[in-house]
Amino acid sequence: IDLKAEENLKQFVTSPQDAHFQNVMVDELAAVLDGICEPNHVWGRHVADVSGEMLSCPTVAGKDPCNRQSHCVWYDETLSCVDSPCMKHCKQEKCVADWPSQCLWRNGACVKEEVCNYPTTEPA
Repeated sequence: IDLKAEENLKQFVTSPQDAHFQNVMVDELAAVLDGICEPNHVWGRHVADVSGEMLSCPTVAGKDPCNRQSHCVWYDETLSCVDSPCMKHCKQEKCVADWPSQCLWRNGACVKEEVCNYPTTEPA
């Protein structure tokens, strides 16, 4: 066991260095990692992008905001925002072949095609 691991690693992180460390029992590790992508989680707020560009799908409320996320899809049956099936494709060939999910290879990642938003009323 490297009892100096924390001391050795702290030299590589920004100040305040103690903000980057948390003692976690192995039995509690799953609870810590479960919320890593959630912006309201103790660790997720440091990892999740809350700028409005990319949000964790379950945190997006509403059909339109969900569908505007390139990695999310809205399911009317469950009234929930979930990860797009496109996200599971790591290779371009599999991505573009998944036409039922409307996948598109962009910037080295498989995302869903953009949703066109049509006006709901006729222009005056």
